[in-house]
Amino acid sequence: MKSIFKIALPLFIILTAFSCLDNNEVKKEIEKESATLTVCYDETKSADPWFSFSDPNWLKLKDSTLISNAKNYLLADTITVHDITVNNDGQFDPCLASICTTGRRVKVLIDRTDLIKIQKIKFYECK
Repeated sequence: MKSIFKIALPLFIILTAFSCLDNNEVKKEIEKESATLTVCYDETKSADPWFSFSDPNWLKLKDSTLISNAKNYLLADTITVHDITVNNDGQFDPCLASICTTGRRVKVLIDRTDLIKIQKIKFYECK
């Protein structure tokens, strides 16, 4: 019986130590993922904060130009941009006012600490 305890106790301690190490690594990954979040912005016809009538193609910017303009604007506002994409899954509003949406949506991966700042320019947390 004593020999079982001599083997089992050290084995239990070693397994417990390794399981704690794995949990810490998992916890670090979870914290890393929760440190960022994706926010969205629904492009408008001409009321976006990075919009400029001086752009010759202001009626319909290419995705790459829209990404560049939005990224430069956010970086100038000291918002950390990890990734930025544009897709067409937004709601299209057929009206002609400058605030009407085009159907394009800008998605940006940012630091969670920048959320309040980016919400001030009409970004919202994506679902």
